[in-house]
Amino acid sequence: MHLRSDGETLNIPLNLYTEDAFWKTNYKQQLFLGVFYGLLFLTGLTYLFFFTSLSNKIFLYYGIYVFSIAMLQSALDGFIFQYVFPNGGFFNDRAVLVTVLFSNFFLLKYCEHFLKVKSRTTKIKYAFKVIYVVIGVLGIMLFVNDATKALVYPISNVNGLLSLILILIALFYMRYKHIAVDVFFSIGISFLVIGLLGFVMNNLSLLPNNFIVLNSAKFGVGLEIVFLSLSMTNLIRYLRLEKEESQRSALNKSEEISELKSYFMSNMSHELRTPINAIIGIVDSHLIKNAEEKNLKDFEIIKHASVSLLSNINDILDFEKIEKGELKLRDEIFCPHKNITQISNNWKMVAEKKG
Repeated sequence: MHLRSDGETLNIPLNLYTEDAFWKTNYKQQLFLGVFYGLLFLTGLTYLFFFTSLSNKIFLYYGIYVFSIAMLQSALDGFIFQYVFPNGGFFNDRAVLVTVLFSNFFLLKYCEHFLKVKSRTTKIKYAFKVIYVVIGVLGIMLFVNDATKALVYPISNVNGLLSLILILIALFYMRYKHIAVDVFFSIGISFLVIGLLGFVMNNLSLLPNNFIVLNSAKFGVGLEIVFLSLSMTNLIRYLRLEKEESQRSALNKSEEISELKSYFMSNMSHELRTPINAIIGIVDSHLIKNAEEKNLKDFEIIKHASVSLLSNINDILDFEKIEKGELKLRDEIFCPHKNITQISNNWKMVAEKKG
């Protein structure tokens, strides 16, 4: 066997199996991998759908993070080599490191937005930005030459460790400041740390080779995804309650504005009726006293215009009664000739001036 390591410790247990024992062991491993990758695929797809409907970046970052974790694990398990780049080559040699950087970046973006780091603490916000810059530099180094590529592996491991420490610091800071953090989020991150710790200790030959230890990273990631998904479910419920509260507040505000508008219109209408009635009263008095004067027609126009204005004001009051359900219809005698004449007289002078 010709073996080559990219920096990790090589653990190669030389175990002999009977044919039946081999198939059972292999079946268990394949079943575990099927459940693991199926969970990641469905979770990532679900939260990308949530992003399209809710337009919240937390769902986008979480969905991409889950897919990047699936790609990372598939690169480590050799599935990218087996199914995507079976002939090896440039991209296959960098598949693990590319997926590591992607998963690291989107985990940080998800945690930063979920914990609202930007609005809660300036120092931790800048620490996140520093790690983003490091990830960007590592991504460039990966494609410069083989010498820089060789440096990416140890630096990205250290950077990943620092990212987890930074997330834990952010969590402890929130607790210290008595800022509520979803308990499922904390549990999920804790499982990720435990799983990766087991993975690293196995690479350093500090833990023995067995099914649980060899798959400790997958167990940690799987449980992390489950609990982070529960925290995202709580986030959806919170967003729904927040939206309902916003709608309720908007409705109350709309009702208050409507009441103020009705009050204003009613008050103004009543105030306007007083001077209009006074005008009508004076005009009626002049029409009675000066029935044969030549300016009688002008007084009639003033009266008709005032009556028309008063009618419009009464309409405003009627609309207020309609809104309150208090409007009562009554029979009135309607004379088309009289009303058309009044309208004609009101607008005759304006029409004549316009030719």
